[in-house]
Amino acid sequence: MKPKKKLSCFALVLVATITVMTSSLYASDTKFYPGNMCVEMGDTTPEISYHNNYAQNNSTGSSWFSCSIVRDLNDVISDWDVTINRNGNTWDAWDITLWSTNLDGGYGNFDTISVSATNGVRSIDGGSVANYQNDGLLFIQSNVPDGCRFHRYAIKEGN
Repeated sequence: MKPKKKLSCFALVLVATITVMTSSLYASDTKFYPGNMCVEMGDTTPEISYHNNYAQNNSTGSSWFSCSIVRDLNDVISDWDVTINRNGNTWDAWDITLWSTNLDGGYGNFDTISVSATNGVRSIDGGSVANYQNDGLLFIQSNVPDGCRFHRYAIKEGN
């Protein structure tokens, strides 16, 4: 192969590699988590039960669940949602909050969605989030009413 052809092939491969790397830097990233990744908080007697794809509150009152989120892009949170099942409990209020912490441990509640008293499985969209800690951690917390199930949660980083 002639030197000019080798240089042209090398340049073409280099441009293609840079293009692929640059486009992946700006891609969005959606992660889905099963509800059984959530843990019960602040209770000495565990009242959470774990099933194939969900966590259920088995207490006679509400229990706090905390659900971790992997953060691998330092980008906007363009969407988040949860799937829950009221499982017959239609009288308790249910708020689900997406939290952000900075590296110093300071908290910033930056989005809350309220679940109506409609029975059955529901997916609730939290939408985009403008104010969050760029360098921090993300997690969802919810005071889950008795008998209710937390099935799935998802977060989308990037546009």
